Amino acid sequence: FTAVARERGVRISCEVAEEAVIRADARYMGQLVGNLVSNALKFTPEGGEVRLAAEVHGDRVILTFADSGPGIDAEHRARIFDRFYRVQEGKDRREGAGLGLAIVAWVAKAHGADLDVESEQGKGTTFRVSLPLFR
Repeated sequence: FTAVARERGVRISCEVAEEAVIRADARYMGQLVGNLVSNALKFTPEGGEVRLAAEVHGDRVILTFADSGPGIDAEHRARIFDRFYRVQEGKDRREGAGLGLAIVAWVAKAHGADLDVESEQGKGTTFRVSLPLFR
């Protein structure tokens, strides 16, 4: 994703704790990560930033995907994980089928993960995926 970030003029950073190990299906987890990073880059304007992290908190690994994009209105947040749901507002309209976040939710559930989103208009969006730590 660094080439896409560079092309879009977006800074991207990634911090992974060495002890942040999970047991997961690599292909499906790749889809989860890919969809969240792709969305973050898609909605972050030029000059913005996407921050990725994997941290250990107790017996959980928390994957964080944060962007400095326009944010998601509260009225839409309850439905963003629904299949085919897309926010269709003004300048924030983007191409897509409305399946990416539905896939993220399915993969998270299949791996026993909790999925959370925080967003504020004009201040960006943060997705957190909390997975069991593999020991």
